[in-house]
Amino acid sequence: MKFSSAIRDKLPRAIVLAALLGAIGCGNDPLGPSGQIQVDRAIDTFLFTALTVENGTQTLSYRWENTGTQATVIITDGISSGSAILTIEDDAGTVVHQEDIADDNDTDTAVGVAGSWRIEIDIQNLTGNFTVSVQKTN
Repeated sequence: MKFSSAIRDKLPRAIVLAALLGAIGCGNDPLGPSGQIQVDRAIDTFLFTALTVENGTQTLSYRWENTGTQATVIITDGISSGSAILTIEDDAGTVVHQEDIADDNDTDTAVGVAGSWRIEIDIQNLTGNFTVSVQKTN
């Protein structure tokens, strides 16, 4: 296959640029080299699991459909350092729950508006594992 001289001249630069961007992306893992996130969302049930996070820093936000006006939050944590702040907003954008996941409090949210709720987990310099389960209460 023959390339025109314009393509042939630009091809080496494109290959170098692609390799450079790939190398930058590989070195920028916000949850550490073996950190894993699993998210399961279903109507009225949300499950977030973070495993083998090493000095991770990342803010994650998810939409979750809650047909009720309240939810039960269950946390299991194995956090050895850092923090992870859980914030839950109802369909109107009102914060109905906020806590540091390391506090490991199982509780109900405040009563809110049913619909599309937002769940945010703000991970800062965290090492460890944790699970957050949020389920419709009523």
